[in-house]
Amino acid sequence: MVASEPLHHFVDDYLSFLYETHPTAATFDGVHQHDDLLENFERGAVEGAVQSLAGLARRLAAISTDSLTGAERVERPWIAAHIQGRMHELEKIRTWSATPRSTASCSA
Repeated sequence: MVASEPLHHFVDDYLSFLYETHPTAATFDGVHQHDDLLENFERGAVEGAVQSLAGLARRLAAISTDSLTGAERVERPWIAAHIQGRMHELEKIRTWSATPRSTASCSA
């Protein structure tokens, strides 16, 4: 049987993805690796982010709860909901296509 990925490893990858796709939020969190970037609201970038989020959701779902600590068992559903919420915002709410600050850089 294949051992499941440790949750803390997944969280590190998820935060890296969030900081890469939301560099201004990374700066607010004290992560300055992406200070020279801004968010990309072009359709292709948003579609790529949705695909990445779907892959992250699959990875998270594959993590066995058997190996999780009590705190991780509480955190895992919250992380899953966070991923689903981001996907919902990008695919259904589509703030990126209607916000004036982002419409100059994308075609909705």
